[in-house]
Amino acid sequence: MITFSFSAVVKGTKEKAWFYYENLEQWYRWESDLEDICLDGAFETGVSGTMTLSGMPPLAFNLVKVVDQHSFTDISETPAGSILFEHDIIEGETGFITLKHSVSLVCEEPSDEQVNFLKQVFADVPSSVLTLKDIVEKE
Repeated sequence: MITFSFSAVVKGTKEKAWFYYENLEQWYRWESDLEDICLDGAFETGVSGTMTLSGMPPLAFNLVKVVDQHSFTDISETPAGSILFEHDIIEGETGFITLKHSVSLVCEEPSDEQVNFLKQVFADVPSSVLTLKDIVEKE
């Protein structure tokens, strides 16, 4: 497995940050290349959905783990392999949390091609995390 992660310390609460995860209409605010997203049910483990990113075909995903106000993980199947997207809210000192987003490609022995593919998938993650940080701190 190959994993890239980015995290940022945020002045805010896990409840406030979670609002922007569990409410899909809020994703457009922090995911700049998101064109469309929908879920086939509530924001909970086992529910499937579809998202469309700029310049890409619709991508099916499944919420494989949702822990209220702490984390969620979704998985998408691609020709390059399964991609896990992990979103964590880590409690820190009083009044602070850390937002951590990780992207992993499930593979046994990663090739240069797979690493480069994952780099492209991960490229927008830091800006998304920093945008979400700004939103949580300002609202």
